[in-house]
Amino acid sequence: MAKSGVLAVRVGEGEEQEQQPAHAVLNADDLVVRGKNVLGQEMLIAVMVVMLMGMFLSGLLQAIPAFAVAPALVIVGAMMKKQAGDINWDDKEMAIPAFITMVLMPFTYSIADGIAWGLISYVAIKIGMGKMDKLNPIVNALAVIMLMFYVGPGDQSTFDWILSAIF
Repeated sequence: MAKSGVLAVRVGEGEEQEQQPAHAVLNADDLVVRGKNVLGQEMLIAVMVVMLMGMFLSGLLQAIPAFAVAPALVIVGAMMKKQAGDINWDDKEMAIPAFITMVLMPFTYSIADGIAWGLISYVAIKIGMGKMDKLNPIVNALAVIMLMFYVGPGDQSTFDWILSAIF
């Protein structure tokens, strides 16, 4: 048993569970503190810390030339390609948005644009097939917001057009 006052975690399943000091746990899948899985919370904190560090170190990070990050982008692309094998290419409802996402990322030089148009196309396909009840309301709202960002009168986005009409 762990000493009192030491952050302890339960390791194991069922009757074989035992308390161990948190630093002794190496398997993150079993990380449970007071009955709650804290891996997600730790990941969120880690992302927030990295983002805050990026704010303060942005000048230093801008000094890194673009060609120096290319190997990292190639590795990330290879990891994404590995996941493409898990896509059910026979299911057109999923395959078409996935294909649009993968193709638009390199052609637009923007990961965000690829993801946005993939999400927009996913929602449009579901609506077109009459399966709107299978969509999450948050996904619908995100698709509408992204569509408003990309589509608008003339060369403006819908947000620019609305703001110019108001102000």
